[in-house]
Amino acid sequence: CERIGEEWRKLLLRSGHPSMGLEAMRQLGVLDKLHPELAALTGTMQDPEWHPEGDTWEHTKMAVDAAGDVVRRDGLNENDALAILMGTLTHDLGKPATTAVIAGRILARGHAQAGIEPARRFMASVNASTDTTNRVLPLVREHMFCSECPDPTPAAVRRLAVRLRPSAVTDLTRVIEADQAGRGRRPPGGEELLGRLTRVAREIEVTANAPRPILMGRHLLAAGWQPGPRLGIVLKAVYELQLDGAVTTLDDAIAEARQLS
Repeated sequence: CERIGEEWRKLLLRSGHPSMGLEAMRQLGVLDKLHPELAALTGTMQDPEWHPEGDTWEHTKMAVDAAGDVVRRDGLNENDALAILMGTLTHDLGKPATTAVIAGRILARGHAQAGIEPARRFMASVNASTDTTNRVLPLVREHMFCSECPDPTPAAVRRLAVRLRPSAVTDLTRVIEADQAGRGRRPPGGEELLGRLTRVAREIEVTANAPRPILMGRHLLAAGWQPGPRLGIVLKAVYELQLDGAVTTLDDAIAEARQLS
């Protein structure tokens, strides 16, 4: 398993066109034997209006090549680059289980959420580190965010940043960029949607990290609170208000905590 993992690292990190190695593995039967999650992408059709490149396997190969271009452009270190490349490689693993023809259209409703478990299995099969796996799975789950939330509010982006941990919004935007580039042509409005997410994330300063809680346990203890389960419940409730934008200062946070006590 360790040897398999090292070969995958080499393929994704050192090749200018990882798609060539991916296709060779498919043709040699390696995917059928070792990585059925990837093998299932072959023949999983997509709506030609949105994916003129063909089935999900063709899309995945193109997207991974695009992800390679993105991580090289941005000068990422190997660990960060691997998370983006693996996130792109596995982002559509939920499509084989969810793709159906509905009212004459090929749809894969819920494929992002459905992709988490096959992505987890694939990451285990390539001996990926816990850190890499923990970064990749949220990217798989959230890769449809721009389509599902085309005009994101600051609150929505703050909550996205929390869900993405330990990955970050900037990691997701790289995966989405690669996903969009892996279609033969950019989807209509795709760059604009991605731009909105990026702009909001920058404005509220959550591109690299989720918001840190303003109110900490030490603040409440200093204010005379007693340790216990209620302390954690109040801290969580105030953090939710912070994500909504209703709490912006420590004084606000302490005042809200008193109201909740």
